[in-house]
Amino acid sequence: MTDTAYLKLRNAISRVLHGEMYYSEFVGYACLQFSGYTSQARLKKMLADQGLNLLVGNANRRLLKYFDGQRFDFKGVFLPDVRFGPSKLLMAGLSYQYNDLFKIHCEYAGDYSYTLVDPLDLRYSEGPYFYVGPNGENIILKSGDVVIDAGAWIGDFSALAAHLVGETGKVYAFEPSRQIAEWLKVTTSYYPNLISVPYGLGDLNQRIQFHDDQGGTGTFLNAGTNQDALCEIIRLDDWAQDNKITKVDFIKADIEGMERKMLMGAKRVLQDFGPTLSICTYHFPDDPEVLGRIILESNPSYKVIQRRHKLYAFVP
Repeated sequence: MTDTAYLKLRNAISRVLHGEMYYSEFVGYACLQFSGYTSQARLKKMLADQGLNLLVGNANRRLLKYFDGQRFDFKGVFLPDVRFGPSKLLMAGLSYQYNDLFKIHCEYAGDYSYTLVDPLDLRYSEGPYFYVGPNGENIILKSGDVVIDAGAWIGDFSALAAHLVGETGKVYAFEPSRQIAEWLKVTTSYYPNLISVPYGLGDLNQRIQFHDDQGGTGTFLNAGTNQDALCEIIRLDDWAQDNKITKVDFIKADIEGMERKMLMGAKRVLQDFGPTLSICTYHFPDDPEVLGRIILESNPSYKVIQRRHKLYAFVP
């Protein structure tokens, strides 16, 4: 079992103990995880099918109260109906993301103050992307902000950001998966200030092989010969220059270990615009150290805060 898989399994156990995950949901998650570590085809299929059915069943149990008959409506944040898409894993993934993205927005009126977030963070799978701390941390979105969503998936964070920044703001949703991009297009149709960008972000402009697990948790691999699986990677610095971007206020990143390469390709953006950063740091053990160093090398004015699974950085 990889370190990341072990960490996610441990987090799942913690969520069960804190009442944030149904027991049957945990069993489904465990079945799906263990299916990847058996070489017996029959057992692998049985575990995967059982795990997926349990996850989707519990996703419906948790999220259908937000379904308005055509789409999901998380208190003004709209996402497409993924219950019957090409992969049921999308619905399970949306349920998995609910606590990190929508629980505070829907159930606590968007209050990201540390007095609320600190205790809740211990029970979340990965932790919220927003945080208002006791020492000047103000990791939130404001009306009119320009946002980069690196690893947009179906647009869950992008939709929340588009809702929060309002008509005067703009959100650029970077998603390299061609399959998931079809769902992202539906999400962008709900928001005129949300623009999908069919690229991944890295430190080089290149084509790289991409493995999609059908649920949107894609992984970049070494370049191969399968042209259908090749995705375009671009540097954020180059994209911003080519598209005449005059400001970037916020960057969110959850890109399966590519976060450090994304930052390397965004040094000019960090230097010139000083955007607030909210980045996942659980993919590699040295993520906190490496990502923090790249940020400060790019712009020494940043203040970097490492929390449980997220790195926040801002220019005071």
